[in-house]
Amino acid sequence: MGQVGDLSHKQGGGWDRIPVFITHRHSVHQSSLLFPPPQGMSSTGLTQYDVESIQEYCQYRFTQPEILSLYRRFRRLDLKQKGYLTADEILGIPEISINPLSPRLVQIYSGVNFKEFVSLLSIFSPRASVEEKTAFLFQVYDVDHDGIITKADLRVMLGMLGGSAISADEIDSISDQVLKSSPGGGAGGRGLNLDQFRQVIRASSAKSNGPGAKHHHGMTGLHWMTASLPNPH
Repeated sequence: MGQVGDLSHKQGGGWDRIPVFITHRHSVHQSSLLFPPPQGMSSTGLTQYDVESIQEYCQYRFTQPEILSLYRRFRRLDLKQKGYLTADEILGIPEISINPLSPRLVQIYSGVNFKEFVSLLSIFSPRASVEEKTAFLFQVYDVDHDGIITKADLRVMLGMLGGSAISADEIDSISDQVLKSSPGGGAGGRGLNLDQFRQVIRASSAKSNGPGAKHHHGMTGLHWMTASLPNPH
């Protein structure tokens, strides 16, 4: 997971200056860390019914061999075999620990059992739709879980992503630009709800992919998170 967008880029209405956190098309789906060479079901302790049930739960975004590989990965992470992952255990995943958004990822993943773990990871699969990836990205940016991405949420996320490379004034400026670019100025002026967030992402992505556009790593190109969060297009 790793690369972040260029915070110094000045084009567009704010979104193009926010690095994203969604995996490149194949980075999570084919990662050798997440998917070691498949082995038989007997070595995992999962029954065929278990695997089929989990496959259905994650909407068939993973194959059965991939689910078996993920289970072995989960068991290695779950050091005391509790059946769920703690924050420290989640940070044992290199793809998360090196991501600038690791604090948010830990909040989202902490306490998940294997079924939930697979469901969350399935968002990074190329089999997940753009709408599903965008909804997950919204969840990541909605820091206080109130269903609205406010300026306060954006400031927290930009601070995580930019670190010392971005000033408080730049954070405020980018946050204001993002909210002003939203349809109707955001949810009653408070921020972006999910529908408005989707519209901003679509408009921003179309603008950055249009004739003469400069391609760069940022939210406009929707380079999604984990590796660099994937470009779903």
